[in-house]
Amino acid sequence: MGRKIAEAMSSKSSRQQSMVLEEDPFSLEVMTISLPRDFKQPKMEKFDGSSDHVDHLSKHVKKTVISLMQLAQDKDELLKDFITRFNRATLGIKDLQMSDVVTAMMSET
Repeated sequence: MGRKIAEAMSSKSSRQQSMVLEEDPFSLEVMTISLPRDFKQPKMEKFDGSSDHVDHLSKHVKKTVISLMQLAQDKDELLKDFITRFNRATLGIKDLQMSDVVTAMMSET
């Protein structure tokens, strides 16, 4: 892996190298990996900073049963509000089984 990084860095100008090393929040290893030829960037609107960044990203993340099971009622959240939030979370899960819904709900009560 170190060899791939060294090769990738050697093809960059010194300015590009310093940008990778100093300005990017990702490791050098991440920044120098090539994307697959058939990679397609997901289409999503640009984050403008006017809303919660977690909410913005969660709109674009594929929802799974695991994400449903990770939901928890907040300390000061009314049960009614949690159930509403839980029900909304189920809407984006493809092929959701009722047994999974029951298991997820019971794990948080």
